[in-house]
Amino acid sequence: MLVKMQMTMMMTLAMLAGIALADGEILSEEIGENLLLNLSCDDGEYLNIESARYWAPHSFMGLCTDQHDAFEKTSNHCNLKGSCSINTSPGSFFGDPCWGAWKKLAVSYICQTCDEGELFVERVGCQEVPAVIQVLPQVLPQVLPPVQPYRNDNRCGPKFPLGDGSASQCNPGRCCSRQGRCTNKTKQCKVKGRK
Repeated sequence: MLVKMQMTMMMTLAMLAGIALADGEILSEEIGENLLLNLSCDDGEYLNIESARYWAPHSFMGLCTDQHDAFEKTSNHCNLKGSCSINTSPGSFFGDPCWGAWKKLAVSYICQTCDEGELFVERVGCQEVPAVIQVLPQVLPQVLPPVQPYRNDNRCGPKFPLGDGSASQCNPGRCCSRQGRCTNKTKQCKVKGRK
């Protein structure tokens, strides 16, 4: 318990001083009740909640207390995601720590990135990318065979293009007829430019 209090105090002091405890800048959002708080990071980054407080700043004679598990609930809901939303309506996400009083939510967070050679997986975190996958883009063009200009259905010519849009051809020793069929009958293929 003492360690948790010390960590919370350290994060609060760092937040007030504007010091980042991790690899990103500490960002803060504060909104009133009955609203939707949207937290988000850039592509490839993920949320790390530093602090969260849900409370009634103007409670009757100061009798109301903070929602004590606001940090835990917010962390569980948002950490390791690229973005998250929190409903601040009383009784929804946090419950209602002070019935009848207007409440606020304040959240401080960091958008973190993975180290080089790691890939971010939502709700899991940074995962090491196997070396095979890292070199795949350089190796694939050398390993893959060239695309053949033939179709499997014996159709050919510009009316029957390949996947890349170019005109298909017939296998060697065959020619393309006027009807777009591959054939051995050369009389049907005596048209200029047909292969």
